[in-house]
Amino acid sequence: MQLCKDALGILKETSRTFYIPISCLPGGLQESVASAYLCMRAIDEIEDNFDLDNPTKASLLRKISFGLQGIGNGFSASELSLALSKHEQP
Repeated sequence: MQLCKDALGILKETSRTFYIPISCLPGGLQESVASAYLCMRAIDEIEDNFDLDNPTKASLLRKISFGLQGIGNGFSASELSLALSKHEQP
């Protein structure tokens, strides 16, 4: 439940336009749509980041793709977090 509240909080901070209709969706659907939107938003942030070179972007996006598809060793959320944390901006 807390994870859903956190996701909706992030959604509200990043896109009020999408937050309102998503927050009105029934349970289950709300979590799915919010998760999908935030995943796509994160991917877009990587693609649009001017501080990352193209090989780094490709590597990060490939890891995300494999994780979402369940390819490889079952790329975990902690592994994804570690891969992304190397590129966090202060």
